Amino acid sequence: MSAVTSIAVRPLSSTAGPAPAACPFRAIVPISAKNGEGLEELLAVLREFLPDGPALFPEDMVTDQPERVIVAEMIREKALRNLRDEPANWVPYAVPLLAMTTVEAKQGVYRPSIPVGVARSC
Repeated sequence: MSAVTSIAVRPLSSTAGPAPAACPFRAIVPISAKNGEGLEELLAVLREFLPDGPALFPEDMVTDQPERVIVAEMIREKALRNLRDEPANWVPYAVPLLAMTTVEAKQGVYRPSIPVGVARSC
């Protein structure tokens, strides 16, 4: 549940509706995405339920995706974010990224070059 900030403080049973009766939850933790209220309690509950085990990936590995995929997603996100204030008939439905090429700008620093397509109808 993430709508804690939009409801008045009252017993959780009246807020959660029929879900707790339908499923035997081991914990219900109300949280607020708006102000972060309840996140520490949520993390504590999650730690309690997660088993201890060996690390499956190196500590410095944050994703299994190659850098090219991450760069393409960052460019797509920036394009959509910058186009959100455009008139409704111009906002694209999709932003396909074509073949990426990289040029080494400095030693070990690469500059991506990606043609960006814009699809305005599906």
